[in-house]
Amino acid sequence: MFDAVKKDSKYKDVQFQSLDLDQNEAVAERYNVESIPTVVILSGSGEVLYNDHPPMDKAGFEEVINRFH
Repeated sequence: MFDAVKKDSKYKDVQFQSLDLDQNEAVAERYNVESIPTVVILSGSGEVLYNDHPPMDKAGFEEVINRFH
């Protein structure tokens, strides 16, 4: 689902990143990621806008992104 939304041209101005938290423990700590999967949406200035589990389907995931896009 993440990759499908990432490839959608309507989100070409959104930067999507996935991380291996075992390799990026500082990121997990910084954004209080305690379980996987977790979606963190940041503003352009780095403010956390969303930090929660992702919805289970593409439409729900897009709904979350569109709240901040």
